[in-house]
Amino acid sequence: DLKIMGDIKFIQKMIAHPSMRDDAGVRAIAPSPETRSDEDIREYAKQTAFTSCHPIGTMLPREKDGVVNPSLLVYGTANLANAFVKTLF
Repeated sequence: DLKIMGDIKFIQKMIAHPSMRDDAGVRAIAPSPETRSDEDIREYAKQTAFTSCHPIGTMLPREKDGVVNPSLLVYGTANLANAFVKTLF
């Protein structure tokens, strides 16, 4: 809870910096810049936070249309490897 609140405050501060706002055209969408109190930020986090899941083990053998071999080299290419550490065999 406290880490999320700190992260939100950090992002708000970063987006409010003139170099982000003026030079890069970055603007806050949510939470609004008016969301500053701990209670407001806590409520924002409670209303918008969600979990995310990314399945692992997405490597298939070549005969099932897989794209990498056991050495993580991409089939049909020269010296192109997959460095994604969640590739399972």
